[in-house]
Amino acid sequence: MKRSDLRAAAALEAAKAKSMHALEKEKWEWRKQELTYLEAGQHLRALNQFLWQVPGMVIAVTGGIWFAASTVEAEMPRAMAFVFAGIFDFTTIPVILRLRFLIGLQIDRQLEFEHRQLSRGRYFVVGCWITLMATAGTFSFVAACFSETFSKAKDSKASVISQYNGEVVLDSASSISVDTRCPASSKPRTPTRTCN
Repeated sequence: MKRSDLRAAAALEAAKAKSMHALEKEKWEWRKQELTYLEAGQHLRALNQFLWQVPGMVIAVTGGIWFAASTVEAEMPRAMAFVFAGIFDFTTIPVILRLRFLIGLQIDRQLEFEHRQLSRGRYFVVGCWITLMATAGTFSFVAACFSETFSKAKDSKASVISQYNGEVVLDSASSISVDTRCPASSKPRTPTRTCN
């Protein structure tokens, strides 16, 4: 072989190596973008799951606090429970906004890979949840101001009805009294005795 042929073969091999290196680099760039796309999808699913769980958790906690507060007899602890429910409702609003912001980042990464843009409707569901949580928090603060009207404990004393041998008795002082006499007789009776 001539020297010129050897130089041409070496130049061809160098061009092949350079081309292969560029192709490999481009391949890895595409692979990196693909992995970013897939990872963004996994993060998006996980964050979306959290986003849908937060309102359910808020509903459960707020409902539980409201129920517990309504059974407390003392007014100050009941008001404090309602205030806590209101604070809890309002502090979950930034949590939902932050989750939606992180979801938006993952969506943007995926859309960038697909060369598309999301036009509208990004915060519609989150806006509905925020409105509902703000309403629940406001109602909790209002309930704290008027906590005496939300007491089941007070109402339960007046509404407890005792039934003894078919006769219902409730006295005027909101305490229960049971008539232990037989309807036909004026003799007091014990719970084990039957009326004739």
